[in-house]
Amino acid sequence: AYLQLGVMESDCGNYDRAKDCFEKVLKFDQRNSRVLQAYAIMESRRPREDVDSRRVLDLFERALKANPRDAGVYQAYALYVAELGDIDSARNLLKRGTEVDKRHAPVWQAWGVLETRYSTAKNARDVFQQGI
Repeated sequence: AYLQLGVMESDCGNYDRAKDCFEKVLKFDQRNSRVLQAYAIMESRRPREDVDSRRVLDLFERALKANPRDAGVYQAYALYVAELGDIDSARNLLKRGTEVDKRHAPVWQAWGVLETRYSTAKNARDVFQQGI
């Protein structure tokens, strides 16, 4: 329940309350990739001047270490890295996400959209076709 409460508090902009919820879970389950992913996303949504990019990246890395087969973590991590401007790393994360779970449609979609924005229509088309 703390995961959902933390996500709700984050959505409401109550970042410190959300952090408290995520930290409570992590005291007992440090390898909960879902909580680590939600925590990273919450930290990335703070007002720009309050975002600690190193902290966000660390949380995503911890989530992947906890569950290296979670395509959703790869997707969220890639979207954040793309937002920072590192398109090649985002592309690599999305590719790894498709390798660990070929049936996770959102990771294919995110990769296709990334290629649409930062590459060619042919590359985007190829990615979308692979995901079908």
